[in-house]
Amino acid sequence: VLTGGPQLAEVGALAGARVPAGGTRHQVVVTAPLRGLDVNELPMVFDITSGIYWRPGESGGLMWGMSNPDEAPGVATEFDWTYYQKARDRIEELFPPVAGLGLKRAWAATIDYTPDHLPILGALLTDDGPVAGTVVAGAAGHGMMWGPAVAQVAADLTTTGECSWLDLTDLGLDRFD
Repeated sequence: VLTGGPQLAEVGALAGARVPAGGTRHQVVVTAPLRGLDVNELPMVFDITSGIYWRPGESGGLMWGMSNPDEAPGVATEFDWTYYQKARDRIEELFPPVAGLGLKRAWAATIDYTPDHLPILGALLTDDGPVAGTVVAGAAGHGMMWGPAVAQVAADLTTTGECSWLDLTDLGLDRFD
């Protein structure tokens, strides 16, 4: 099983393959409780334009996350308060109940990603052909949503060489050829 998180491209290169994946800073905040709303009745929402998502947080607050699309790829774990303010302006426009709320928590981490933001599941492809029994897996920044499924596919491919419950046709490395 070939994994590597934000360093998946480097790990793939050590195995003789080109894996188009990298790392980028991702920031998450949890707000103070929303006023007049039950946060647990809210759906998870994505704003494709800005790359911001939000969902119910802890203790009545809203959890929302963002990555700066203009930031160069690489390891970055410091919280970028300047970008946070830009993202905050956008989320306040999209979801006004967030306006003026304080933060309970804020953090940043380097997450993995692929060019199409989907996991890579299937054989490792080298110049000599596919490596039998190898799985290249990355949740591509969607770990909280896709993590269990990605783990199950990786387990199935590793133990049986196939996945009978999910069509992996468009998730292999060959989609980047």
